[in-house]
This record gives sequence, C-alpha cells and structure tokens, in this order.
Amino acid sequence: MLFGQSKEDLQKRKKQIENDIRYTNRLINETKKSQRTSTNQIVLVKKKIEQQEKYIQTISHELHTVDREIIENTKQIENLNQQLVKLKDEYAKMIYYAYLNRRNYDRMMFILSSDNFNQAYRRIRYFQQYSSYRKRQATLINETQESIQKKNQQLEDSKNQKISLLSVQQNEKVKLSKDQESKNKALGELRQKEKELVQTLRQKEKENQQLQNAIARIIADEIRKAEEKRLAEEKRIRDAKKAKGADVETDTKEPPASSKPATTISLTPEEKNLANSFSSNKGKLPWPLEKGVISAGFGERNHPVLAGVVIKNNGIDIATNKGSSVRAIFDGVISGVVNLPNGTKAIIVRHGDFLSVYANLQSATVKVNDKVTTRQNIGTVYTDDDEGKTELHFELWQNKTLLNPNQWIAK
Repeated sequence: MLFGQSKEDLQKRKKQIENDIRYTNRLINETKKSQRTSTNQIVLVKKKIEQQEKYIQTISHELHTVDREIIENTKQIENLNQQLVKLKDEYAKMIYYAYLNRRNYDRMMFILSSDNFNQAYRRIRYFQQYSSYRKRQATLINETQESIQKKNQQLEDSKNQKISLLSVQQNEKVKLSKDQESKNKALGELRQKEKELVQTLRQKEKENQQLQNAIARIIADEIRKAEEKRLAEEKRIRDAKKAKGADVETDTKEPPASSKPATTISLTPEEKNLANSFSSNKGKLPWPLEKGVISAGFGERNHPVLAGVVIKNNGIDIATNKGSSVRAIFDGVISGVVNLPNGTKAIIVRHGDFLSVYANLQSATVKVNDKVTTRQNIGTVYTDDDEGKTELHFELWQNKTLLNPNQWIAK
C-alpha cells in the first residue's frame, strides 16, 4: 500500500528496489557464465521483471506525490500574493495618511488639546502604536515576499523533479520491455528441451523426497530423545523420593505406557523459554543469508517453463552469489548434519520445538549437538556450475508441522 506514504518513504523504497535489481542482475550474469539457458535464469529474469514493475509503480506514486506538492505550492503562492496585495494596499493608505498628517506641530497640538492628562497619554500611546504597526506591516510585506520566493523555488524544484522522474520511468519501461523479450526468448529455447526438463524435475523431486525423509527421521528422533529424557527425569524423581523413605505408594507406581507415540518434542523449562522467544520474533527473524532474493516461494506454484506442471515447495529457495555463507536464524542446537545422495548437505537446527532446515549446502562448519547463536555462520551454499546457480533451500517446522518461512523471516 503505497498511497499515503511520504515522499521520503517512497524514495527510500525506491532505493531499496534499485539495490534489489542490481543484485538480481548480478545473479543473472552469474547464470550466463554457464553458456546455456537454464530454468534458474528464467526464474531470476522473472524476479527482476517483478522488481522493475514495483520500481515503476513506486515512481508513479512518487509522481503523484510531486503533483500534489505542485498543486499545494501553487495554491499557497496564490494566497500569499493575495495577502501581499492586501498588505501593500493597507501600507499605502497608512503612508498617505501619514503624509497628510506629517507635521509634528499637528501631532503636538492634537496632544496638547487633550481635556486631561489621561487623554493626552492615550493620544501619545496611539501615535507610538501607530508607528509600531507601520513597522510591522513593512516587516510582514518583506516576509510575505520572501515566502513567495521560497515557494516559487520549491515549485520549480518540484517541476524539475517531475521531469526527471518521468524520464526515469520511461527508461525503466524500455528496460522492462527488453527483459520481457529476453525472458520470452529464453522460454522458447527451454521449451524445446522439454524431455530434458522433465527428467531434471523428476531428479529434483527425488532429491527433495530424500531431504524430507531425512528431516522426518531427525524430527522423530528428537521427539523420541525428548520423551526418553522426560521419562528418565520422572523416574529420577520417584527414585529420590524412595531413597528419602517418603510415602510414595501412589507416586512410585509406573505410569501406564501410552499406546500412542509422542508427536511433539517434550521441552525443558530452558527449551520452552527458547521456543517462546523464537515464536515472539515471528516476522522479525533474520535471513539465513546475508544477501539474496527469493527465487521460489512456499507452497504450490506453476513450473517456470513446463506448462500445466505444478511443483510443491516445503520451504523457500533463496538465490545468492557464489561462496555465500549460511547463517542460523536464531539461537539453537544442531540436531542434524545430513549428507544427501546428490553430494550436498543439509543442516537442521532445533530452537525448542521449532526446527530450521538449511539445505543444498557445499559444506558445514558445525556438528551435531553444537550450540549456535543468531546469525552464526554454519556452512556454505552449493553452486551448480552447470547452471551458474547458487541457491539455498530453507524450511521451518514446529514439531511435525510445516511452517511458511515467509511469515517468519523479516521482509
């Protein structure tokens, strides 16, 4: 929602989009080094087109704001000119009156002809106030003239800014048109390789299933370990009561075994505090990368090239530059470092009953049970040199429930 934003806010937003476009261009150039068109290139060009459309939209709103400024300044100049005419007219009448009564003798006779002292004093004060009023009128005329000059300059600046913005907007529309042509050309090339793309998609789906199986095993293992820890602590308490000779006839009875396996991670008080802190930072958690653009969002979406093919994403994919480090999004403990069959790694960090997953890594700098802190580097993103693609896959879970990372990390 851009309407109602100040010009400063719009300029700040525009600057951020400019930075995003420059960074996306950098990623696109990296994909071009592979010497072949890839789906990643299509995704990034689409992302750039989205950014350019936002940029043009922001300029349109900024132009709207400048137009309002021009209208407002024009009205204020008209009002100030009317005030100036009125002030000058009043001042001219005062000067004329002063000219008619310019002799000091007339003033003196007017004062001396007073009936008493009080009347004479009031007449003296009248001449003093009249003189002061004349000075104030002259000052107001000067101030109004200065205000008009200032408003005229502001009006001129706004008009020049509008001309500049219109020029930038036109240039951006030309760039947008060229990028759309580039995207359509690349799409045409890729659609001629449909069999190869389908084969690649099936391989990606297989790799994703392997990742999901690994995540499920680790989550189940975390639930099992937490449950065993809880039961062991309950047994320790009962044994301690026995040792003290307390009447624990009821307490010492073993709790009935549950026929249903635990589905959530049992938390210690410390882990509960960590989970609550994690939850309270929803929408404010840092990115798992220092820089990047979201190349694939959460949930189902159409394949960028293959018509009628829907793909599902359990997290988000973030395109970044080669050699980028992965960062933990919050304090936690390493639950798993998984070696996947395709040669990449995945790291799972537990934050109470929340788990963050960082996949498609070249290397990991942590091991299981290591404690990590917010923004700590934990590994490096893998680069696919064939496609010129460096992309992190990131997921969020709470126990066995999949979460949308877009709702948790900062915008």
